[in-house]
Amino acid sequence: MSAALAPPASRNAPCPCGSGKRYKDCHGALGPIAAAPAVALAPTATTADLLLRERARIEWTLGDANAAATCRAALERAPDDVAAWNLLGEILSGTDPAAASEAWWRALDVDPENAEASFHLGNRQREQGEHAAATIHYERALRAAPGHPGVLNNLGLTLEATGQSERAEACYRQALAADPEHAGALANLANLLSTREAIRETVSVYDRLFAVRRDWPAAVWIRRAMAQSRAQDLSGAVESYG
Repeated sequence: MSAALAPPASRNAPCPCGSGKRYKDCHGALGPIAAAPAVALAPTATTADLLLRERARIEWTLGDANAAATCRAALERAPDDVAAWNLLGEILSGTDPAAASEAWWRALDVDPENAEASFHLGNRQREQGEHAAATIHYERALRAAPGHPGVLNNLGLTLEATGQSERAEACYRQALAADPEHAGALANLANLLSTREAIRETVSVYDRLFAVRRDWPAAVWIRRAMAQSRAQDLSGAVESYG
């Protein structure tokens, strides 16, 4: 089976689509999970605490090695700042996965329904092959942020990895109902449809994917061409192979 399109652990990592851009500037451009009823800033925190946390965010975005220390300084001043714990997890995710996970768990200690922390922990568990635990985290994130396409897409990935293809397909379709141009959900749905021989719909979904953008790596073009060939669209297949 072809590889699915999944986000990397860090939003600063290269996008898995092969564009050469950072994930957050490409398919992660939709931004973090919005909106769960989360405690963004502790009631006792001050404007200075908020500015310190946002300084850490800017340092991280710019690749400044001081970002983690600045974020920890912000947390010393406001230890119940959920947004700062989530940020610390993202900062540490590429260099210290265990510490990143600990930061996201601390976010859940403060706000047990925080969707962003659950989403990150789900990603971490899925990367480690702990699909049952990942499913729990994703479903928890969806309770706080229902219909979020990024969470639905990643839940689909972990369900597909455990052979639950029907539930995975439902997740991809729900993600696309929320965001019809979600590239990850389109690519993953096309791949799943291809494996169960739903060729015409596979071609249709690939057409939608390529309408969103066309600068895909060769492997995606080849999968599309194979589906077109099996649907007897030989001219389309030749174009894709070309």
